[in-house]
Amino acid sequence: MSYCINDVIILNNFMQEEIENYGMAYILDNLTKTSKVRYDMKLNCFFDEDEMGSLSVNKENRKFIRSLKLTGDDYRLLRRAYTGGFTHANSIHVNKVFQKVHSVDFTSSYPAVLLAEKYLSSPLKELKNITQEQFYYYINKDDDFDCFFDVEFDKLVSKGQGDDIVSISKVWNITEKQKREWIDDGTLIDNNGRIKQILHPVRLSMNTIDFKCLCQFYLFSEMKILKFKYGTKSYLPKWFIEGVLYYYKLKTIYKNVKGKEVEYQAAKEKLNSIYGMLVEDLLHMDGETYDKILNEYKEEEKIEFNGKQVKINSQTIDDTRLDKIISKYNNSRNRFTFFCWGVECTSYARRNLQRGILALGSHYIYCDTDSLKFICYKEHKEFFDSYNKEITE
Repeated sequence: MSYCINDVIILNNFMQEEIENYGMAYILDNLTKTSKVRYDMKLNCFFDEDEMGSLSVNKENRKFIRSLKLTGDDYRLLRRAYTGGFTHANSIHVNKVFQKVHSVDFTSSYPAVLLAEKYLSSPLKELKNITQEQFYYYINKDDDFDCFFDVEFDKLVSKGQGDDIVSISKVWNITEKQKREWIDDGTLIDNNGRIKQILHPVRLSMNTIDFKCLCQFYLFSEMKILKFKYGTKSYLPKWFIEGVLYYYKLKTIYKNVKGKEVEYQAAKEKLNSIYGMLVEDLLHMDGETYDKILNEYKEEEKIEFNGKQVKINSQTIDDTRLDKIISKYNNSRNRFTFFCWGVECTSYARRNLQRGILALGSHYIYCDTDSLKFICYKEHKEFFDSYNKEITE
């Protein structure tokens, strides 16, 4: 019972501290760490503060954000292309015991790529009936253009470069029944959820970053571009970068400081929340689909899709309803981010991690989002030194 009483006392003290620091109205509107970060970043976008502490509206920032619009079809494509962090093991080392295993972390992986890389800075344009020459023109000018596309590969086979990076769950043209049948007949080799080999046409959605990574890890006999969209790219806005740096500074101030463990963890969580706010499902804006109080999709919300009763999501929702949600998103005066940025953020982070996998070769054992486990550190020190120099420059 005393344990429960202490929990209530701690919660009550925390709430009182929050009320004193922020006020009740702010707390009710910002119940999560992500929402608090969203509030701060929004202020940083829409307002400038002078030396006297007075705020003035930044019309240019608002104008820029309002220019970044999506269509319903854009959003479906982006959701198909979106993938989180890469976590997997080298299949040749599974069930083995190793001594002297080293672990290297890519420090603040997501914030680092938000600061260092370029992102979509215009609406997407569709290029229909694209030729292979046009495709590689845009793909190879990846400093100027961001590309998102649906693609079909035939006979996708792993090169055996340490790991297999394509998740079977991201293939959107095969059913679970086909998957089981192909595993049984050997035409699909499943490496713990990743494709090692598939001798049937597979359809994936990806961006330029993911495509270039795939080409490093796989061979394929044929490729067809089914849908292709592109836009111009640039570094993220100054106000956004300043926000990332602000939370990163808070994290570093408290790191390894005795007695400041709670403050460090809070700062770290807020820094990570910047990525979280970028990839929030836009369907959450629809009150008919998503319960904002319970923070979950409504259980009764199921629809007919391809002859089955399925839960509603970005791929199953009807066009009219999705277009209404996207229009609300595009025209929201409170919007200060662009969904594409979150999709690309994880792609850049996976690319950096997979560069490490390629460099480590057979010494690579396991990875998890922003860390690599491997043996023979001295043989690979040069790679990590080179990466650190590159990311800091």
